[in-house]
Amino acid sequence: MGTFKGIVISKEKKQGTSAKGDWVSFTYVIQETGTQYPQTGVFEIFGDKIPEIDEKAEVEVDFDLKANEYQGKWYNKLQIWKYNLLSEQPKEVDKKKEKEEGDNLPF
Repeated sequence: MGTFKGIVISKEKKQGTSAKGDWVSFTYVIQETGTQYPQTGVFEIFGDKIPEIDEKAEVEVDFDLKANEYQGKWYNKLQIWKYNLLSEQPKEVDKKKEKEEGDNLPF
């Protein structure tokens, strides 16, 4: 559905066991590169054979937009179905710009 290119600024690994066996998922926060006003997105990838992407790595992800309803409210999820590792070299993320553009939302 969409493509997003940027630097991984945070990641979280989740794992567990279901009736079908063990599972692993990763949540990546990726900040866009190459634009005057970079956007930030939270992307998820699910599966047991997924290599981890390191923080500060530059990636390009192809993703689908999913929506789930829970107790009368709808939530969006950006689900990675393909990714391309562009660089494993550490890159600095502009934290000052991120703070200035940030909002005070609790989520």
